[in-house]
Amino acid sequence: MRAAALEFLESGQWPTRLPEDRAGRREGAVDSAWPLPTLDYLAPCPEPGTGARSGVAVRSAVRPYYDVLLQMAIADKRPNDALHWYDKMVASGKQSSGLGGWGVHSYSSFSDEVAEAVASTHPERALDIYRRGLDAHLEQANISAYERCAVYLGKMRPILTSLGRDKEWTHLLADVRQNYRNRPRFMEILDKLEGRTILRTHKSRSGR
Repeated sequence: MRAAALEFLESGQWPTRLPEDRAGRREGAVDSAWPLPTLDYLAPCPEPGTGARSGVAVRSAVRPYYDVLLQMAIADKRPNDALHWYDKMVASGKQSSGLGGWGVHSYSSFSDEVAEAVASTHPERALDIYRRGLDAHLEQANISAYERCAVYLGKMRPILTSLGRDKEWTHLLADVRQNYRNRPRFMEILDKLEGRTILRTHKSRSGR
């Protein structure tokens, strides 16, 4: 039963179908390999592209449930599998953001969760995900984006420290400050991230 359920989540293929006989009639049928009982009052969905015959609504295009598989892997503390399904979502999103595909917003909503789940076992992958999130928010000039940038920088710092790469974080922060020094509210948020005092901040900016 587990194998059948996982196969459904990965393929998106429903075990029910509406085959058409020679007379053009459509009757519900269930895949013989499906291990669970079916309920008579639940009409099977038409296959994509068959139209809405007999008043039955057309189901959207077949789409794998990578999000469910991803969340299952995270809950079970299986970082390798979490990355596997996340990469599947990313690849699908790049191929198509329409029906049957995962758009950028779909998989990016899981990015932070994945990075946090794999930070201890796959630090480089976590850093890559956080860095892409940082770069995406650096393009936006608003308080919410500034705060998200600080969150990403804050999450990257302990990972780099664990890898003995503290200077890399210092250089990254310095580059961000230099490139976006014309955003005073952003600089204030970065000051808080570093734990700078008001006096120290004032002296630092006065010396520029």
